[in-house]
Amino acid sequence: MEAFVGVVRDVVANKGVMISTSGFTVAAVEVARTHGITTRTYLDTENVDWKTEVSIPVLMSYSKIDNVGTYFSSVPFQPMVLPTGTHPGLIEAFSVDGTPLGPVIVLLGKRWMHDDALHKPGEHKFVLAEDVLLESPMGRHHAKISITLLVSEHYYLGPLSISVVGFRDEQDGSITAQEMKTDFLDPAKIMSGEVPGWKEIVDGEEKSGFAFASRRHTNSDGCAFS
Repeated sequence: MEAFVGVVRDVVANKGVMISTSGFTVAAVEVARTHGITTRTYLDTENVDWKTEVSIPVLMSYSKIDNVGTYFSSVPFQPMVLPTGTHPGLIEAFSVDGTPLGPVIVLLGKRWMHDDALHKPGEHKFVLAEDVLLESPMGRHHAKISITLLVSEHYYLGPLSISVVGFRDEQDGSITAQEMKTDFLDPAKIMSGEVPGWKEIVDGEEKSGFAFASRRHTNSDGCAFS
């Protein structure tokens, strides 16, 4: 690097750029920084002869429903009959005009996916449906459905492989390329400890400065919504 600095100075070049396929030592980068030399490393994760492993740090947010409370109440001037042999989340619901809405757990899943306020840690109480028809052995009867959720949030930090052909600036860490493609993120394996390099971030640890991925999930009856 010092020899290259001398060449740039001797030829009175406007700018010096050194490109490597294997990176630079810390000392070389410091010399380059001092003398205004750009240091770039060629990255190619696709070419067999020049293959380079590249990854970015990713922070995965995982919102989980720890507990679900389902409450049914009658609609004014309408009788309410509930099946006793069916789990509350699996009771089939219909609109008042008879249109199938799916099981109660499906209605909750749709609300969970579209209401970001529910993903904040803590307890959430809300009305899931003001007036629906619930299936029972005695027919369909009107009911109001209310829900209580207990939600927790977890963070996992780790490397995510990317496919890229381009250059990394060794002085600021940025990557210049026409396109980048990330690998698949497998939240289940990450949380079970099967993916090397990932760890759970506990309260108080720094969470800023990373690429961010989110995951929404409920473990009620083994049903997941993502």
